[in-house]
Amino acid sequence: SEEEEEYERVRQAAAAASDKPRRTLTQLNRKLTKSRAKAADTTQELEQLKETQMETSRDVTGLKERQTKLSKSLEKTVEDLQSTERELQHVQKSAQEAQARREQLDTQIETIDKTLRDARDVKRKSRDEERLLQAIQALKRHFPGVQ
Repeated sequence: SEEEEEYERVRQAAAAASDKPRRTLTQLNRKLTKSRAKAADTTQELEQLKETQMETSRDVTGLKERQTKLSKSLEKTVEDLQSTERELQHVQKSAQEAQARREQLDTQIETIDKTLRDARDVKRKSRDEERLLQAIQALKRHFPGVQ
């Protein structure tokens, strides 16, 4: 029938006319789906980057605190080192003074020791002479003619 043929022509013409818009719609729907997926990925990446930024910010804060502590520690160590060096110089000076005093005392002890030895020698010689004189006196008493 003519109506059926007309219907078939209209249907084919409509199909032909709607084919390009349908393909365009399909392409646009695919593009939209891809864009939504990309937007979701980008949003997720943005969240991850924000989290990374926060972690980095915390790390920076921690490192700044650590730097401050290390700086203070270094200052204290430098002060301690300077103090210890001054103490060392004082101790070395005291040790030198003590060594000089010891050498002086050793010299005095040596002098006194020599004086004592000399005194002992003189005393021993005096005793020997005294005994000799006593022996001569005894001999003179026993032998009156001996001079």
